Amino acid sequence: MTDLFPSPEGGAEHQRLGARVAAFMRMGAPLLVAAADARFWGDESPARSLQEEAALFSRMLESAVTIGRAAAERIGAWNRPGDDWARWTLASAAAGLVAAHYRATGKVLVASEAGPYLDAVAESAGIAGARADAPPEHGPGTMDVPLWVDMVRAMGPVVAAIARHAFAQDEEALAVRVLTHLRKGTGRAVDRILGDAPDPGGRATAFSAMMTLAGELYAECHYSEMERILALPEDERQAYADAEGEEESLVSVFRAFDARLSMVFVVAQAVRQQGGLS
Repeated sequence: MTDLFPSPEGGAEHQRLGARVAAFMRMGAPLLVAAADARFWGDESPARSLQEEAALFSRMLESAVTIGRAAAERIGAWNRPGDDWARWTLASAAAGLVAAHYRATGKVLVASEAGPYLDAVAESAGIAGARADAPPEHGPGTMDVPLWVDMVRAMGPVVAAIARHAFAQDEEALAVRVLTHLRKGTGRAVDRILGDAPDPGGRATAFSAMMTLAGELYAECHYSEMERILALPEDERQAYADAEGEEESLVSVFRAFDARLSMVFVVAQAVRQQGGLS
């Protein structure tokens, strides 16, 4: 398997090993569940053996590691020993993406196919592309890695939803559009909830949690509209597509998402007023 975390010179190896084990557990959990669920793909397929499930898990893990490495390379978090935490968290986030894609399509997302999704993360996050060759003093900024991790985590349910139905849009372009909408909506929600609170750590934590939730909320809205369209009679569905109704449906998805995110804000405000977030 690709060595995502090359050993540094010196350092506390026992601490490094502990970090590896903990990160592997976080990375492996969604992949193990997805591999175990693989037996349900295809009505004619016999149940997979444990050996076959283990082989599938290994393929998905290799893919997550490679995608995590590619993400780390884009923001310069690759060769320096101090970047271990970034590589681990990016790989863990990528594991969620691989698992979600498998559940939606029955196929393992390979690294070459993930490139456009990383492009979508870069574009929607407003972060410049490859900076792997930057000298240490010009490596990733303090916000680059956390923001990428949040965006990749949110990408999982989004990519799964788009893989099922893209509303007659280019999938890669739609991924950029959705992630940009989610990032901006999440930023506004965090600003409204926290107000002028000066704590940058608390703001970053709130953004991370809200961004993950945003991906799930969007997917729910996406699937709801998809099911409505697919339930139409064939002739009505074709007429709907010919009339560019798919774009109208996508706008409806965004509106539904915005409404749900606003509900989250209302609940958070109520909790804060009661002292729960003070």
